[in-house]
Amino acid sequence: MKKVALIACVAALCCASFAWAQDEISATNPLGMGWTACAASPNQFGLQNVSFACAAEASNACRDFKLLPTFVSTITDSRFAGSTVVINLIIGNTVPGQWWSGFAPSSCRGQQAISTSGPVTAGTTVCANPYPGTAGTLPGQSSGQYHALPNHFRITSSNSVNPTQPLTSGQRNYAMQLDLKTDGTLADCDPTFDNTPLCTDGCSVGACFNLNNVDIFMAVDGNTSTPDIIHYTDNGGGRAWCTYNSGTGVCPGATPTRQSTWGSVKALYR
Repeated sequence: MKKVALIACVAALCCASFAWAQDEISATNPLGMGWTACAASPNQFGLQNVSFACAAEASNACRDFKLLPTFVSTITDSRFAGSTVVINLIIGNTVPGQWWSGFAPSSCRGQQAISTSGPVTAGTTVCANPYPGTAGTLPGQSSGQYHALPNHFRITSSNSVNPTQPLTSGQRNYAMQLDLKTDGTLADCDPTFDNTPLCTDGCSVGACFNLNNVDIFMAVDGNTSTPDIIHYTDNGGGRAWCTYNSGTGVCPGATPTRQSTWGSVKALYR
């Protein structure tokens, strides 16, 4: 999605808050991230990995994998107006294939591989949903390289919601929904009908998504004792990463033979 959409979304967050909020705080948080939906332990952050067989896919070649960052609210408040998340993406190949459209130099799929959704459509059995389908949303996204490496990218996604939504202290919430879509990989969504490869360059390569931080925005209430913006950074209390096609060698936990401290792992993504 173009940067102008992100600018529009951030502007909408400002409008939802009536002005840029002045009461800001920063806090560490057991951020989480996974696929599909929050579930009961041990998958309370969502699935750690999703797999797609690309040219060898036997069924459902048009998949929509839901990438879901989460945070644990430190406040009880009814003024939630939106959020911004920063996610670092490492693709296993030194140079990403064209399947990773929007990140690769050129695209054979004709669409952005990853985009920010408006409403969060995942289930709410474990995580609360501050972006319900009944509310209005305005998503936006931008991305670019970081660490000057051709396979390292930073995705910044924002979303606003109207009317404002409630947060409960101690409750894990969806911070956003991003969609990784596989359309255009094969000629038909049903490979049993037509499994002709269209765009598979880099499709099978593993990748890692790491949640860097979550900012939440509240409607301004003029009360200096209630924060209007909270900047959450990860404290290692959750699993703030997940993988595509196992992400072997590029993600914490994806290489069992290698031991790393949490601090050294996080240093790779800052």
